[in-house]
Amino acid sequence: MILAMMLPSTLSMLVTLAATDRTSRPVWAIQSAFILAYAAVWTLFAFAAFLGDTLIHFMVNHWEWFSRHSRWIGTTLCVVAGAYQWSAFKQQCLHQCRDPLPHCMCQSQSSWLLGWRYGLSCVGSCWAVMLVMFGIGMSNLLSIVLLTAVMLIEKEVPGGERLKPIIGMAFLLLGVLLIVFS
Repeated sequence: MILAMMLPSTLSMLVTLAATDRTSRPVWAIQSAFILAYAAVWTLFAFAAFLGDTLIHFMVNHWEWFSRHSRWIGTTLCVVAGAYQWSAFKQQCLHQCRDPLPHCMCQSQSSWLLGWRYGLSCVGSCWAVMLVMFGIGMSNLLSIVLLTAVMLIEKEVPGGERLKPIIGMAFLLLGVLLIVFS
């Protein structure tokens, strides 16, 4: 699921990578190595999220207080995602995701290393939104589509990075609404 959501946002990077490569390697080999490394980073993130989700389910099933107050899980994820939208680290990672050219200009790096570094910056940019998706959106196709659109707009649409504060406020408001109406 993560790869289906995140690979489309790498299209500009793949085009840039092919256009700036000065080696004699075939374009498909360069892009394949890049995609494999990018997918490896997101797979590691998905594994960590799965372990965290398993731990939370264990706690809900074995701790009565947590079981009675499980609504706080989605609320906490929304508040964390909302607050993260204003962090300097999010800004830095989003900038690296939005501007693929500096990644490609370093010709001494392999396509694998470029894919790994680009994947890390994309995870750094999108991890909080992904956790919200895991926490409250997996059973709702509309929420998956909306959260995917949020990540795609932030990364790919000109001026999309200026939506960060609005997205942050929306997540914080959603967190409040989850508490009020739960």
